[in-house]
Amino acid sequence: MEEKVERKFSSHRDVQAYFDERIKNKINIYEKLAKKHKSYYLSSSSISIIFSTLIPILINLKYDKVDTTLVATILSLIVAITVGLQELFQPKEHWRNYDKISATLRREEMLFSTNSGIYSEVDSNDKFNLFVSRIEDFISREREETITMRTDENNINLNDKGQITISNE
Repeated sequence: MEEKVERKFSSHRDVQAYFDERIKNKINIYEKLAKKHKSYYLSSSSISIIFSTLIPILINLKYDKVDTTLVATILSLIVAITVGLQELFQPKEHWRNYDKISATLRREEMLFSTNSGIYSEVDSNDKFNLFVSRIEDFISREREETITMRTDENNINLNDKGQITISNE
């Protein structure tokens, strides 16, 4: 027989619960997202650099057993697709954004826990409220920046020739 565990939330969350349930969780999520986007960015950039460097060599290389022009064409397509996907998904910008918010949350946690910075100037009764307010503002701003990055910066269009264009307007 399973016992239901009911979790009650009070309007007064204690500091440790907020640290454990909100701060640590968000930092962990942002660090994982930053790592994922960094990995994608570095991998795709490396592919683009290496393949685009090989293309002129292959075009000028004469080798009887392999059609080097065809290989160069395939590499060119891979480079074009990789660069297009980088422009579309913006892994570098996402990496920076997630890394920045993670560092901001860690810094704010340190300032609060050591009673430094803005927290040294606030009445002890108001410190936690100020801390939560600032943390939630940081998280909210990050979310707005991510949504803006995903929706406003890349206008993907199909021109009259059936070609996909990506414009930053």
